[in-house]
Amino acid sequence: MVTFVFGGVRSSKSIFAEKILPKHLTKVYIATMINNDNENDVRINNHQSRRNKNWTLIEQPYNLDLIRGFNEKYVLLDCLTNLLANELFVLKKKPLDAIFSILNGILMVKNMSKEFVIVSNNIFEDGIEYFDETDMFLKTLGTLHQKIVEISDNVYEAEYGLYRKLKG
Repeated sequence: MVTFVFGGVRSSKSIFAEKILPKHLTKVYIATMINNDNENDVRINNHQSRRNKNWTLIEQPYNLDLIRGFNEKYVLLDCLTNLLANELFVLKKKPLDAIFSILNGILMVKNMSKEFVIVSNNIFEDGIEYFDETDMFLKTLGTLHQKIVEISDNVYEAEYGLYRKLKG
């Protein structure tokens, strides 16, 4: 089963996503953020402090399809937005190549999991026109979100600590 949770920055989507998976069973947390500044230190520490010993951390900022050999059946990926940015701007992949790579990795993890929760950001509602690189990122993320929704059994939108089920 795949569950997709998306929402704006600080919408509590990660907290909600963590609660979807069984509390007392061992789980895998796939972290995609590259820690490159003090703000990220704080965000990472906040996320880690919420999780108990039942979580196994895999730091995988790109190339999700390289993950191998975990036995846990419950998996959380946080977050798809960082994963795409890293594929596009760190690895310098073309948009369609990044989408293909991420989808292959997600399908692989889905097949290794009983329950797989994917978190992403909703960054599409400001109505501002952007320069080429940002516009390309937004369009690629939008396409990727559509593909994730297609393969998801459940889809939730997080907003201000409230959660609306859109699919499932």
